[in-house]
Amino acid sequence: MESDALSPELVLRQLEDSTGILVAYSGGLDSRVLLELVVQAGDRLPGPLRALHVDHGLHPHSADWVRHCVSVCESLDVPLLVERVTVESGPSPEAMARDARYRAFARHLRTGEALLTAHHRDDQAETVLLRLMRGGGVYGLRAMPSQRPFARGRLCRPLLDVPRSTLHAWAGARRLDWIDDPSNRETAADRNHIRHAVMPALEQRWPGAARRLARVAADADEAGRLLDTLADLDGAPDGPRLHRGRLDALDRARRCNVLRRWIRSRDQRPPDRRRLIAGLQMLLGAAPDRQPQLIWAGGRLRRYRDWLYLDDGIDPEPPVQPLPWSASGSLELDCGRLLVRETRGGLARESMRADDLRLVFGRPGARCRPTGRPGKRVKELFQEAGVPPWQRPGWPLLMAGDTVVAVPGICVCEGHAAAPGEPGLELIWEPRG
Repeated sequence: MESDALSPELVLRQLEDSTGILVAYSGGLDSRVLLELVVQAGDRLPGPLRALHVDHGLHPHSADWVRHCVSVCESLDVPLLVERVTVESGPSPEAMARDARYRAFARHLRTGEALLTAHHRDDQAETVLLRLMRGGGVYGLRAMPSQRPFARGRLCRPLLDVPRSTLHAWAGARRLDWIDDPSNRETAADRNHIRHAVMPALEQRWPGAARRLARVAADADEAGRLLDTLADLDGAPDGPRLHRGRLDALDRARRCNVLRRWIRSRDQRPPDRRRLIAGLQMLLGAAPDRQPQLIWAGGRLRRYRDWLYLDDGIDPEPPVQPLPWSASGSLELDCGRLLVRETRGGLARESMRADDLRLVFGRPGARCRPTGRPGKRVKELFQEAGVPPWQRPGWPLLMAGDTVVAVPGICVCEGHAAAPGEPGLELIWEPRG
């Protein structure tokens, strides 16, 4: 692509149905060109324009970079947000900085907005090589999509098909100024090593290597979408649990494909191939009375009876003290979410008038009498309903005094149910973990 082919149309074609634009502006060459293109779009933008600069505080000149970004945005009349983030220590400072940066992006992105980043073709080629060396497989080779859902809006990369040389020529012809981060020349980081040592050697031996690697990413993306379609046909779920019966009729490759699709649909990264295959064999092969689990960085699969459960590997803590409660709507807690819906039957509205209604956690020994059934301990009701043992401590009981009024999602107790056909309330508990 020649430098004169760069135009606002590259940006506008990705902004349909967006309510606004948030440009990730580092102050470097790539984001400077992107910001200029967006500004040139002017009145054709579908909503208000803002820019966001994330200061990682990792370089002694970072304060100067903030001042530079403020000055550029003032000259362009673009509102600029600046957020200073703390980068946690870890084996890869580059990855930790990226995670902190994207958390900042997610915090500031408004509903329906498009977050624009300045990734280009050379970035894509580097990402393909980096993921290949890390054993990323087909999904890893997909590298960066041109756009995807992100936080409350979308993440868009309108320059992904543009080589960096084109951006540099375009910016030079217009005498734009930008920040040159010296850390980008240090080859200790994997990506910088690929950029400065590997890619030049590849381009010298095979001219156009970056373009070919970007094509590999596009082909892998197409293959990945086909695998996703196959997984959906095989029964990949869209919730936190999967019945093992969906997997029994599949061969190993398609079972793994379903699990990968499921894990990714929950915004988690699957384990590597070897661990996934071994974990799947353990999860499906264990005796019925066992509760096997597969744990990896950022995820966990557990089995209870014939169901597989997926979570992030963190056990949420239920409230220690009872929570006063009224039927005023949903309630969000670390251990789950309580939904309240109007229905016919269900919990009688008269029962909601008690002054001491509260949600109590961790009482499996409490007794109640489900409407029309003999009295039982709550633990027995959990067993009958197939509630996994790890969810039970965080499952709320609706109580008035010492009396259990309802076990959300399981039963309404005798004396508190609306008559058939009468207006009432349905209590639904969606556990986390």
